[in-house]
Amino acid sequence: MKKVLLLAFFFLFAQVFAHGLLLLVEDNRDGTIYIEAGFSTGGRPAAGASVVLRDRETGRSIFTGNLSDEGRITVDQPTAPYTVTVRVDEAHSVTRNGPLARNRDE
Repeated sequence: MKKVLLLAFFFLFAQVFAHGLLLLVEDNRDGTIYIEAGFSTGGRPAAGASVVLRDRETGRSIFTGNLSDEGRITVDQPTAPYTVTVRVDEAHSVTRNGPLARNRDE
C-alpha cells in the first residue's frame, strides 16, 4: 500500500510540475520575423535561450542568436523556406517552420 501511494504521489508531482516550451514565430510584414518563447506553466519567458534559423532544404544555419530576458527577438526574415529552433537545454527545445515572406500589401 505504501508503494502504491508513493508511486501515485510521484505521478501527481510529475504532472503538476511538467512544462513545455512554447514558440511563437510571426511575420512582421516588413522583412523581419518576431520570435517569442516561454514555458507553458506560469508563462515564464525562455530568457537567453538560443535561437537557430536553418534552411529547410540544406540544413545550413542562416542565423544564430539568443532571446532577450523577455524571451523575444526580431530578426531578418530568410527568403528561402526555413525552420526556427529555440533551445533552453537538452530537455527543452522546440522547432517550427518559419513563415514565408508575404507581400507587405496583402
